[in-house]
Amino acid sequence: MVHNDSLSSLRFQILIFLFLFTAITISSQELTLKVTFEVKDSALQSVKGAEIKISSEQDRYAISSNDKGIAVIYIAPGKYKVESDSNDHSGYSNLLSITKEETFTLILTNRIHTIEEVVITAKEGKGLTSSSIINQRAMQHLQPSSFSDLLELLPGGRSGDPILNQMNKISLRETGRPGSDYNTSSMGTTFLVDGAPLNSGANLQYTYDFTDKTNNGLKRRLNVTSGVDMRSISTDQIENVEILRGIPSVRYGNLTSGIVKITNKSGYTKWRARFKADGYSKLFAVNKGFENKDQDLKINTGIDYLDAKADPRDRFENYKRITANFAVVKEKTQPWNLKMADQSELYGLS
Repeated sequence: MVHNDSLSSLRFQILIFLFLFTAITISSQELTLKVTFEVKDSALQSVKGAEIKISSEQDRYAISSNDKGIAVIYIAPGKYKVESDSNDHSGYSNLLSITKEETFTLILTNRIHTIEEVVITAKEGKGLTSSSIINQRAMQHLQPSSFSDLLELLPGGRSGDPILNQMNKISLRETGRPGSDYNTSSMGTTFLVDGAPLNSGANLQYTYDFTDKTNNGLKRRLNVTSGVDMRSISTDQIENVEILRGIPSVRYGNLTSGIVKITNKSGYTKWRARFKADGYSKLFAVNKGFENKDQDLKINTGIDYLDAKADPRDRFENYKRITANFAVVKEKTQPWNLKMADQSELYGLS
């Protein structure tokens, strides 16, 4: 009898244990819910690797979306703050009430990794000769002190501080040892301003330095027989520049190292003033263009002043430039109407 009572007690304990275990399991299942998050962008494409933060007053969770943009978590019912973010998408934040197993879709906004404005510096010409075209917008972006600054926009050009206490010569098809007296590269480059060539053989920047006893007073021999000094060319009146680095047409004359075609402003332009100051130079320029369409008359005028020093502490070692421009364009059209009789007389026909 005792044996039977012991066996019955053991069975009763096992049943109680199984009942409690089942109740705990059911209770734990009721306290946790399977929640699925689908992370997509504005184009409804899956977002991989998006971080999802889930937080409440008691708990905090963090998960990431898989390759299909899906993330799964088991949490208790309640209200949660859900935040999501990724490198290429802006953040998502919202309060969600989780009461059952459910799938939530999180929409992220694409981040635009592009700049608001594109500045065109120099573009390549489409002719047979290698050329680069620099427009006025590129010059405004660069803010040059002289024409030599524009060479930074050419292929292979390097930017640097302006050196205005010595000659700035162009080197498009350089040959020989740089810095030597073999100056055929700069001498062989022609500068055309509105079709008129600049004379590089009448430069007066040849002065003696009598304090220099080691070089026979020739320290100030700047750019005689060395081509055009680009410091002397102001850029505030220039509309665009075309630089031909190859051998251009024979109609441009005798040259060996390319050509620089400068086109100045022509026609109506608003009043424009520019002031530039840095540690080595100060520049002020003002220009204006007028146009009378009834008389086909265009007038463009401007003036600029540049004061540059090699060393701001030395006011004697300097370079000053004053450039004035006054251009007048008068267009005249002549009708060309020839009658048959005039054509007969022109060709000597009876």
